[in-house]
Amino acid sequence: MVYRCGDAVFLKNPSDDDLPYIAQITKMWADRATGQMLLRTKWFYRPDDLRCTPVPPAGKHEVFFSNAEDTNQVESLCGRITVLSQEGASASGWQQQTR
Repeated sequence: MVYRCGDAVFLKNPSDDDLPYIAQITKMWADRATGQMLLRTKWFYRPDDLRCTPVPPAGKHEVFFSNAEDTNQVESLCGRITVLSQEGASASGWQQQTR
């Protein structure tokens, strides 16, 4: 599979194989010293990941985009996904299921 900057992706979650992390690729490069392929990502958070009170109301499949960034190995990629904005979801007719 080919990945590009701007793609929303699943990343391996070492704590839970059934609940991968969600991120957007912002940069891709090979480490010059090791040749290892790396990604710079911005994170999406599920409502249960948020550390605020009260947690904003959210649907079952809703995620929140953040400015939090991290560097990850390309090997942690699990696949490309589509993340719709609230406006994009409404325009496409997506019916959000509540928790």
